[in-house]
Amino acid sequence: MTIIDRNHTQDTTVLDGQSIDIINNAVLGNTPLVTYKTSPWDIDKLEQYAEINLAPEIAETDGISFGEDGPQLVSRDDIVPVNWGETEQVRVGIALDYLYIARLKDDIGRAWGYSTKLPVVEKLKKPIKKTKGKGYYHYRIVDARHRFEATMEYKDFPWYIGEGHEADIGLLGTKLNNPSTTDKKRELTDDDVQSQIQKQVKWYEKTAGEKGCKPTVDNVVDFLKEHFPYTKPLDTKRFAIKCLEAEGIKQALEDPNAAQISMVIKQYHPTRTTGGNVDSKDRVGHIIRFGRTIDELSAHYAMGKSQIEEWYLHGKVRDHYFIGVMSQGAGVSPAPTTQNLDTLRKNNEGSFMKHVREYCIPLADMFSDEAIKSPEVKFVAQNNGKGESPDKLY
Repeated sequence: MTIIDRNHTQDTTVLDGQSIDIINNAVLGNTPLVTYKTSPWDIDKLEQYAEINLAPEIAETDGISFGEDGPQLVSRDDIVPVNWGETEQVRVGIALDYLYIARLKDDIGRAWGYSTKLPVVEKLKKPIKKTKGKGYYHYRIVDARHRFEATMEYKDFPWYIGEGHEADIGLLGTKLNNPSTTDKKRELTDDDVQSQIQKQVKWYEKTAGEKGCKPTVDNVVDFLKEHFPYTKPLDTKRFAIKCLEAEGIKQALEDPNAAQISMVIKQYHPTRTTGGNVDSKDRVGHIIRFGRTIDELSAHYAMGKSQIEEWYLHGKVRDHYFIGVMSQGAGVSPAPTTQNLDTLRKNNEGSFMKHVREYCIPLADMFSDEAIKSPEVKFVAQNNGKGESPDKLY
């Protein structure tokens, strides 16, 4: 358990002494020996702005209901301390950031916007007994741990009170942390989203499909589009595969990246190699990913460059080969399946020589006949330091 040292010289020094005392007492579950400031929020105004400060994610998440109508001022003595591990932690690998808390403390102290979306606490089905002092905790934080810690000098904090199955509460907590320019929140990372997907896959198994996300690529993709429209990765299919593989769920078709391909070759096919290296049989190996034109052209370029260099340096060319894989995900056409994979592999045999015949030789012939036109190159404006204008090309 981490306690803040008043004399600590790192980021926590931006917090004042009273805030440090309050946070330490909250971490320990003690009754704070301080006098709270008068709360700056007006419950009547909170209710007046209820249609604005109610996060839409609450109503959009199935299985969530309100424990109380409208926004509520909840005493922090009734809320499980953040560092007890009972709060809904949606971010991967992040403990409390006290420098961020200090910035929030300053922002909230200067102005409180009643239109700001309010966070959520969960009403516990079974209250948790306090370790010291009398009584029980009746709520736990679903989101806004940093905002809660930044306002420790006040007796209470405004929340919406939610109830629901643990799977739904967990999903809500992650959705409430989508990026926002007005709410005091930190953006989700891919790791944060992946962590929630993995939890929802587990809940699907635990509840026999009543909750969570069914562990198939298509279902995970749909889940991402529905619940994380702003934070989902660009290639949702590859990301879905990654999430499922992290849960030990193998797909009908693997989609290894270059590093994984090289590892497989090194471990299981030691007489071959990748990366333009020379193997134990004096051959040169390269990786090629079929399915996206840019990937194929890049591999063909590397193969051609390798052979040209050998020809000019040694007067002969060693045997070369590709280690290939059919790509999956966005931009791949046709998409590989277990049924068409063998056909796609066969269709791509000899792709390099086809590239030479259809592109390289015609270009060489045109070059010999002086028919190739050297393309003019113009650049769009980008140097603001020299006053370049977008209505001109450079």
